Amino acid sequence: MDNNGIVKDLLNCGLSKNDIDILIKKSSIRNTSVSRIFITQFLGLYIGTATLTGIYFFFIHSMNQKETIAFTCIYLPILIIIYFFTPSLKIFFWSVKVLLKLKGR
Repeated sequence: MDNNGIVKDLLNCGLSKNDIDILIKKSSIRNTSVSRIFITQFLGLYIGTATLTGIYFFFIHSMNQKETIAFTCIYLPILIIIYFFTPSLKIFFWSVKVLLKLKGR
């Protein structure tokens, strides 16, 4: 594992040097990749996003068109509050960008 390349990529993505050192140390202790450790740090965010998406599709699956429109009109403000008034969406897309930059290392 090329630690210098990982450090350079993560610094370019906006991680601090201390966070990078912690990720690399945890990955060496657990004998796993830095990507896997990074995923475990944000696992709650990923599960929460998948759950909210799954809930929406689960409920609209059995609705007719009027009920779907009404449910969407109620559900969208909730999602806007959850994602746009908190840093969750920004952190989610940033973490996906970091994972793509790591490429499984």
